[in-house]
Amino acid sequence: MKKSVFSNGVEDLYKGKRDVQFGWMIVKLDGSEIYAMGHSLDRQKAEKTARGNLPKVHAYYKGRNGAFERAYLAKQWGCTNQQAVAKADQLNAEKQAEYKIEIVELVDA
Repeated sequence: MKKSVFSNGVEDLYKGKRDVQFGWMIVKLDGSEIYAMGHSLDRQKAEKTARGNLPKVHAYYKGRNGAFERAYLAKQWGCTNQQAVAKADQLNAEKQAEYKIEIVELVDA
């Protein structure tokens, strides 16, 4: 068995069967809340997975599938769809700036 040991002392035990090498954690900057944590096969995948799991205020699909969500936000905010996307992206970036990602190598438990 392997485990992740993070800088704040939190330990996360990996119970799966994959050959994971890295653990990741999303935590508030002040350390008051752990938002998410997990394990990945390599550092690149850990970074990508952690970035994808950062909290969002508004989530919407890109492309044609997200047209309804973008139109709904635009109607709520009284703006165009493009302005709604820009505003949603800005709100998401502000929310994500409150969190940090920590990636550590796994050690034997």
